[in-house]
Amino acid sequence: MSVNRANQAKASDRSDPSACRANKPRTLGLERIGLISLRFSLFVGLAAIVLLIAAVFGLARIKVDDSLSQLFRSDTPEFKTFEEVTRRFPSNEFDVLIVVEGKSLLDRASIEKHIYGRTGIATGNFLNNPQRFASKNTHWEFNTAKANELLEKAGWTHGPNGIRAKDGKQLKLVFQTSTNAPRQKTQAIVKQACQKAGIEVELKSVTASVYFSSDMANPDTNRKFYADVQMYNTNMGSPDPEGFMRQFLSSEIASKDNKWQGRNITRWRSEDYDNAFHAAESELDPVKRAALFIKMNDLVVGDPAVIPVVYRPGVSGLSRQLRARLSSWDNALWDLASWYRET
Repeated sequence: MSVNRANQAKASDRSDPSACRANKPRTLGLERIGLISLRFSLFVGLAAIVLLIAAVFGLARIKVDDSLSQLFRSDTPEFKTFEEVTRRFPSNEFDVLIVVEGKSLLDRASIEKHIYGRTGIATGNFLNNPQRFASKNTHWEFNTAKANELLEKAGWTHGPNGIRAKDGKQLKLVFQTSTNAPRQKTQAIVKQACQKAGIEVELKSVTASVYFSSDMANPDTNRKFYADVQMYNTNMGSPDPEGFMRQFLSSEIASKDNKWQGRNITRWRSEDYDNAFHAAESELDPVKRAALFIKMNDLVVGDPAVIPVVYRPGVSGLSRQLRARLSSWDNALWDLASWYRET
């Protein structure tokens, strides 16, 4: 009996229209969307190709900045100072960056007197000759007391070992140059002055053939500048300073991208300097042009990108009886035909 009632109930359901409507799923026709791709296959294929091209172009425009500077970006004065220094000295090679303005810690007078004598004249200018290009706006002093005062104001205080520190970082610098007796003596004078100011200086001397090498794999070249301070001599070679001052252009910054061949070894950047240099390239008035080079000197020394030590005139030895005209801008034998000997 139970089986028959069940069959009867099923038959009753099939014959009742209201029951069929109640059991029908309500999908609003959404199940038919999948049929569109079959009916309009060409249109759907073209749409897929267009979306794929758009996605490829979109991926090419995506830029990800994974630098720590962006990760720790903030509006604090310290971060703004970091950004300004990074703008002036662009590099991707440092983990901790300390910029030291050591104008008061360089005893130029002692370096001139005890090392170079008349062959190295103390100066605060990078561009010293010809005289019409020499700035009268710069000055230099040796004052360890002033250096200590400036460091104290900046928050660098003496630690128990005598070395200044700030935010857990000790003020330690690496000072490199080529192996050369006068340069090692200069390093010693600078280190002694820095010790009086609470700065520890590690002296590093590199063989000249390595230091001035263009070998990209060599980490000790002056072009890579993997140190805090470095010293070397640079020659002007021409009475016109345009080629000499080109070495501080932003476009000349030495980097991995140009295989460290850029002349701007300090990696210093200044829009004002760039503008002054390019203005001098086309300036025909000699007075205005000299003023532009003086401005460049004041910018590079005042920022400072470099701390001048001495300028070294050309030195030649002659017999007391020999009379010869010499030039610092040419080979010593340039006027050999005019030489004569007094008897």
